[in-house]
This record gives sequence, C-alpha cells and structure tokens, in this order.
Amino acid sequence: MAMTEAAPVERWLAAVNGRGDVGLVAAAVTDDVQVVRLGFGPQRGQIMEIFRGVAEVAAWLGRTRDVVWFELAHLATPGLVGSQPDRHDPRADPGRGPPA
Repeated sequence: MAMTEAAPVERWLAAVNGRGDVGLVAAAVTDDVQVVRLGFGPQRGQIMEIFRGVAEVAAWLGRTRDVVWFELAHLATPGLVGSQPDRHDPRADPGRGPPA
C-alpha cells in the first residue's frame, strides 16, 4: 500500500485511538466532517447517531472505552458497509438524521 493511500487512514486511526483528542481529530478530518454511526445486531444498518464537525466527532470518540483499540487491516471500499452496499449513505441523503 502506497504511503499516500494509507496516510489519511493512519491519521483517522490516530484520532480514533486518541479518545477525543481534538487536535488529532482536526488533523484527520475537515471542518465539515460528518460521522454516521450505524447500529448492529437487531439495529444493523439503522442510523443511530450523526456527529457533525470536529468537536462533535471528538466528543463521540471520547466515549470509546480504553479497552478498545483500532488498527488498519486494509483500506475500505467506498460505498460498502461490510460486504453490503451502504443503503444509508448520508452523501445520498444529507438531510436524513437519526431515527425518531
């Protein structure tokens, strides 16, 4: 994997593992960042929360427990969630929010 491909992902991993460090999040994303958290188990594929902006994303990452650690296995394919097409891609419907 070329360094140019992995560098943004490595910055994101540093932010995720930084547990809410605003500086690490700001280095990894743009100011207009939006993170959509999907459910799992019975709520798989449902939008549970949406975080907009560096401060909200940092606060969300700060909720991650210290026993959780993320690392890079391979680069993701855009538009896929696991092996399923992402039906809830916020780029396709930017006005969609979390379920009521």
